[in-house]
Amino acid sequence: MKKKHSVLLMRGFTLIELLVVIAIIGLLSSVVLASLNTARVKGQVAATQAQIKQYATVFELYYDAYGEYPDSGTLSYRCLGEYSDGRCWTNGIVQGTMLDNELSKVISKAPGGPMVGSHEGYIYKCAERIDDMCTKIEVRWFLNGTYQNCSGELVISNNYEGNTYCRMLR
Repeated sequence: MKKKHSVLLMRGFTLIELLVVIAIIGLLSSVVLASLNTARVKGQVAATQAQIKQYATVFELYYDAYGEYPDSGTLSYRCLGEYSDGRCWTNGIVQGTMLDNELSKVISKAPGGPMVGSHEGYIYKCAERIDDMCTKIEVRWFLNGTYQNCSGELVISNNYEGNTYCRMLR
């Protein structure tokens, strides 16, 4: 004698029902991933802003202690912070060993900046010398995304290769 299976046990999902469920899951996951990417960019921008504020404090501490800003030894830009290959800013600017040594007098280790678009890190130069003393400095960096806040510093461009280009002058 054969058992009769109930109709409910034999019925499965149709292809249309499965496709609808998959489409809904895909839509929800894309919304979540977009939100996570936005949060990641905001986190990177906040971290860069915090590092720039720390550098501003370090420069002022150095100025208070030595009567001048740390000198990169040249009027051209040098990397601010340490980088694995010794270069930053699309690997074109050389790490400032002399600058790192000077900064080590007031902080233990100068952090390097993140990769933003095609530019990595922060660059620094002595912008003005009077009587062989560095009296004005300039720092430049990028923030992910357009129209970002440069931590109260000058915005050079709000849309430089899709990022914000910033400058600090002291």
